Amino acid sequence: MRILVIFTGGTIGCAPPDGDAVLGVGAGGADAGDWRSYYLLTSFMEKSKSEYRDGVTFDVMSPLNVLSENMTVAKWAVLVKALKGVDFSPYDGVVITHGSDTLAYTASFLGILLSGAGLPIVLVAANKNLYDPLTNGHQNFNAALDFIRRANSPGVYASYSYDREKTVIYLGTRIKQSNAYIDRYESTDGVDFGMVRNGRFIKTCNIAPVPYRGESILGGLKGLKSSVMLIQPYVGLDYSMIVFDKSRLRAVLHTIYHSFTACTDEDGPSSILYLDRLCAENGIPLYVASFSELLLRGHERYESTEAMLRSNISFLCGHSIECSYAKLLIAVNLYDDADRINGFLSETIFYENAEIAY
Repeated sequence: MRILVIFTGGTIGCAPPDGDAVLGVGAGGADAGDWRSYYLLTSFMEKSKSEYRDGVTFDVMSPLNVLSENMTVAKWAVLVKALKGVDFSPYDGVVITHGSDTLAYTASFLGILLSGAGLPIVLVAANKNLYDPLTNGHQNFNAALDFIRRANSPGVYASYSYDREKTVIYLGTRIKQSNAYIDRYESTDGVDFGMVRNGRFIKTCNIAPVPYRGESILGGLKGLKSSVMLIQPYVGLDYSMIVFDKSRLRAVLHTIYHSFTACTDEDGPSSILYLDRLCAENGIPLYVASFSELLLRGHERYESTEAMLRSNISFLCGHSIECSYAKLLIAVNLYDDADRINGFLSETIFYENAEIAY
């Protein structure tokens, strides 16, 4: 089994701190090449009890070396450039190491971007550095390899464990940001793709097949610029404080409250309808996410919902916030035409709004 491991930094790539030193990113560098410089891989080769340990060949590269809270669209662009230079055909799978803070955003971004790669790609992170006996980094990595070997499931996934018995496998486009209080990820609709237990992959959901898109989205992306603003509603939000840079901003994405609502109560700067007019005046489309399409088809809706439906706002149904942002960012960097952007957003590319159930 030949595996490409792409190191991007994060806690899973951290060296142990000296005394009271802050955790920093450890070994790495562009196109590092030799896997022996990475403790994650040397530990696997020396300590893993996997039945196929001696049959694995690793190739490595490290286009980024950053703690994930410092991830930016500019750094995603560096990763995109590196991925464009990869020939995936010799590999059985790809493992991408990443920090846990922004894992869900990068998983969604790569889930859309690499949907046509034709092989399993798994993001792995760690809750503690690899020298800490309580780290889950080694288990997450081992589970990623087990999944690649056992599942025969192309696409982008994430591997993360919460106990020693099993490791959850998430669809890349459906994993949501980790809850800061319980330190746990969730999937859209609360349904995970599967788990790895005792080296075996167990699928835990039924999911309708998504037609293979064919052409490479990665190949069609000529550049990547930070061109989408993400806004979250809260009490006291004042849209008049926003200053649009029309030379760079291509779209605004606004989240909503759980009842598919946002403030529309007054004709003032706290109303999303004020933002809608502001966007229209500047020629910038406004999108709202994330919610179930059932809310659009239902008969009982709040007046604030009806007000949004009567406005110029576009709605992204079924996507997580993280995937809505990543997909919209890719769309506006792929296309200039509004119809092509909206067509791309409405297309199911890799299960991001597919029907899924236990």
